[in-house]
Amino acid sequence: MAAFKNLLALRRLLPRKPIVFGPAYSGRETLNSDGSLLLHSVSQKDRGLYTLRLLRSYGTSEDVQVQLQVDSSLSVFCNALTSSRLMIQPVLRYVAEGEDVLLQVHNLPEEALLFSWHKSNNGSPARKLVVYNRDKPSISWGPAQRIRGKVFKTGSLLLQDVIESDAGMYTLEVLNKDSKIERANVEFYVKSK
Repeated sequence: MAAFKNLLALRRLLPRKPIVFGPAYSGRETLNSDGSLLLHSVSQKDRGLYTLRLLRSYGTSEDVQVQLQVDSSLSVFCNALTSSRLMIQPVLRYVAEGEDVLLQVHNLPEEALLFSWHKSNNGSPARKLVVYNRDKPSISWGPAQRIRGKVFKTGSLLLQDVIESDAGMYTLEVLNKDSKIERANVEFYVKSK
């Protein structure tokens, strides 16, 4: 086996084979028998690309990667979902094609006149998906959006039957009565079948 300076752990699925910890192991990681990795006390230094490599008995291998992002703007001393800041929580951040994703909004300002959802991917310009006018209740979907979703008066957006191209960054823009615009972003990923 090749040496990897960033190897966390190695587990052989043969009976009674122990876990072998690699040089990147800090003691804050737990490698489970199903291949999942649990990170404890996550910090900015943990962000980056993680790879799970499956080595099969007949000589082939398969790699699966995930990008870990750490949001340091959230204080560890408060519950992020009860602060007054506009926030979005993806109910599922990693989904398979054909599943639904709820982008759940927390703390939508009560004085919001309207809100709109925009999508961008890989640095492309954002395109408007939907506008919800709370003043005169109405919904208008953008031309780029084939309607496979629902928007709620709470600001939340449900994307149904997602496909790989639906993955990316979503932005909620809220226009308040004083013409002030608030924004919040969220990102989710779609695994192809």
